[in-house]
Amino acid sequence: MLTTQAELGRYPVAGRPWLSTPFGRDALITALQTLWLNSGLAHGVLTFLAAHQAHQQDVASDAEPGEILHEMRGGEMVGLGAVPFACYYGSVDSTPLFVWLTGVYYRRSGDRDFIESIWPDIRRTLEWIDLYGDADGDAFVERGHASGGGSTGSAPELPKSDILIRPACVE
Repeated sequence: MLTTQAELGRYPVAGRPWLSTPFGRDALITALQTLWLNSGLAHGVLTFLAAHQAHQQDVASDAEPGEILHEMRGGEMVGLGAVPFACYYGSVDSTPLFVWLTGVYYRRSGDRDFIESIWPDIRRTLEWIDLYGDADGDAFVERGHASGGGSTGSAPELPKSDILIRPACVE
């Protein structure tokens, strides 16, 4: 498994050599799958994603307050405006996965001090799920793309929305 030392801890990266960049969903799932072996990776993923959580609405990056990062880009492409965002948030599952990883990380590590340190971020993710993720109140998280698409785009005949069953542990 390829990880990098990000500014806030170890973080798994994908897509070498062309897309060596942080992806929220991929890192969260990797951290869940390796938690039994090493809780340090989950700590790094949670720390990094909490630090890059959306704090305001931004249509260009599909960001809504409390949402967890889907993808982060850097370098020349971002600097020159060749890609429309440095951070992209238009993922239906990164935010609920963040909540899930937080719970299982705490159960595995018992690291209450760390959980308390990111508690405001956890609260914002839960608020996103209720206010933005489940805007119609049907207990499902739906995600449209205000920017008109996702970071990887989708076929024109496919809807620009993903659906994820709301986790039972989220009240």
